[in-house]
Parts: sequence; structure tokens; C-alpha cells
Amino acid sequence: MRYAKRKKISAAKVASLALTGLSITGLSLTCLCACGEPLPSGQNSALSVTKNIALTVDQESRIRTKILESIAKADETKNAEMLKNVMSGPALAIRSSQIKVASVGNMDLDPTSVIPKESSQQIIPITTDFPRTFMTITTTTEDQQSQRLLVFKQESVTENYKLWAVCRLVQNAKMPSFNVPATGSRVGASDDSGLVMTPAAAVEAYTDLLNKQDESEYKSAFEDDSFRTQLMARSATIVTGLSQSGGVVETDYAANAENIQVIRDADGGDLAVAQIDLTETRTVGSDRKSKPASAAENALFSGETTSVLEAKYTAVVALSIPKQGSEDSKIRIVAAEYHPVSIVAK
Repeated sequence: MRYAKRKKISAAKVASLALTGLSITGLSLTCLCACGEPLPSGQNSALSVTKNIALTVDQESRIRTKILESIAKADETKNAEMLKNVMSGPALAIRSSQIKVASVGNMDLDPTSVIPKESSQQIIPITTDFPRTFMTITTTTEDQQSQRLLVFKQESVTENYKLWAVCRLVQNAKMPSFNVPATGSRVGASDDSGLVMTPAAAVEAYTDLLNKQDESEYKSAFEDDSFRTQLMARSATIVTGLSQSGGVVETDYAANAENIQVIRDADGGDLAVAQIDLTETRTVGSDRKSKPASAAENALFSGETTSVLEAKYTAVVALSIPKQGSEDSKIRIVAAEYHPVSIVAK
């Protein structure tokens, strides 16, 4: 499987373009685009990594605040089109769907969609390349829901950072440690070596585990996690309901190999955040109708029901992948999210 190489752009070029003051959706690049500095020549990179920190703590805070304010406005007006200026990837797909569900039901967004404004940890990247990513762990919500892991991505120097993924920390999540913002954390890649599995392989393995469950050859490579338990319980409920009317369910989880964002942790492991797509095909007898399985699915469905219903979900998972030789060598799911994005009759 091939992955596109990161495009290198000099810091001088970054500064030159940023100083033009270009504005996208009213947010200047000097605010939402952060510039790295080149390593001094002749110096060991390990001694000067702070010179390549992609943005400061203050810049991270301003970028995050502006983006979350824009999302809040889109939520309030239930205008998903507004999201395209500040969101991308699975975050955009999930949030657009959440707004549509709320709009159809003439209600507020589901409480699980809340994104706390305050951070508890800022994970600042060391990089001079594009695309670039930084991550933030929020506080808990006002009603004490779990913290959120936020992933922000900037595609190029001429584009603003966008919120690429939002996922809730799982129950009893054991997050890896990261370098303090002043030192920065190295940006990883989907093919990083020196780990128990490359990030790309770990995502594929977890997808296999979701599909095959206990029969997966990778089951022993992962710690048990509440997200997988939740998905399996949901699937079992749907299977039970359809079997009573002679129906069947075909479930397929597929790793979105191009959508993996990686940051190296302080112990030499990787935190990889990836998109996984779920397609669920539910079929009942020809004299019956296959109907949406939840209020959210019902809000996304339009048209006439038939004997076959196809439900598509977008999921985001954050995997903590240990370095090779670690005493605790199992991969952990530390944060996850999923939501229906399409319900159609076939």
C-alpha cells in the first residue's frame, strides 16, 4: 500500500506567504497557519528540535478557539455548509450528519457531540513539512462526559488548519505520555518502523478484529476496549431484531488507509488516529420492509423502504501503538467515535 510523501516547504517560503496576510473565511493565515524555523546548520537535530516546533501554545489556543467558535455557529444555525471552512475528514462527515439529524428532528445536537473549549493537554508537533497535524486533549464536558481528543490538520501553507477528527476518550483510557509543548512531539507516519506494528498495519489489524471478532488472528495484539464492546453489542441487537423476521445482516468494516494521522509519544511509540468506515446491509423477506434502526438513522433516511437497507457509518479510532520491545506490547484503543452518515433503501 502506498502513501503520498509529505511535501517539504522551506520555512522561508512559509514566512513569505504568511506575511501576505491572506484571509480565508475571515481568519488570517497569520493566525491559523503556523510557521516552523529551519535547523541551524552544523547543529545536531536532537539538540535543536525546538527550532522546528510548528506552532506555539498561544497559536494552538487561538486556532482551536476560532475553529470551535465557527463550529458552534454552524451548530446553532444548523447550517452544515459552514463547517467546510473549519472541518475536514471524518470530523466533517460526522458533524454534518449530526447537524442534519438535529435539523430534521427540530432539536439541539446530541449531547455527545459537545466539544469542550478548554484543553487539558496540547500536543505540539515538530515539523517543517506539510501536511502537518497537531492534537489537543480537552477537559471533560460540563455534564462530566469524557474528554475529547481533537486532531487538527493543515494541508499546505496557503490553507488554514481544520478540525480533522473528534473522538471521545474511551472508558479508563490510558493515554500515552507526550513531550511538553516547549519541546514538541515528532510527527509520525503511517509506515513508522520500530513499533509492534506500523500505524497502517495496526489500523488494518483492528479492522480485521472488528470484522472477525474472536476469530481474528490479531485478537491477542490488542487490549480489550469498550468501543469494540459497544459496537459488538449494537450489532448483536440488530441481528437479533432482524432474525425474528427471518432477516440477515452483512457487516463490513473497512480501514480508510489514506486517513491516518500520527504523532510520536514520549516513550517512542505512536498515537495513530484513523478513519474506519462501516457498511451494514440489512435484508428481510421480500414481503417485509427493512427500517432504520435508530432515531438518527431515521432522520437520515428518505424515500420508501424496501426489503434491503444499507447503513453507512463513519468511525474514528485512536490507537496507542507501543515501540518494539516494550514490556506492555499490546495496542490500546484510547479514543473513538462513530455516527451514521448515510441510510438508503436498495
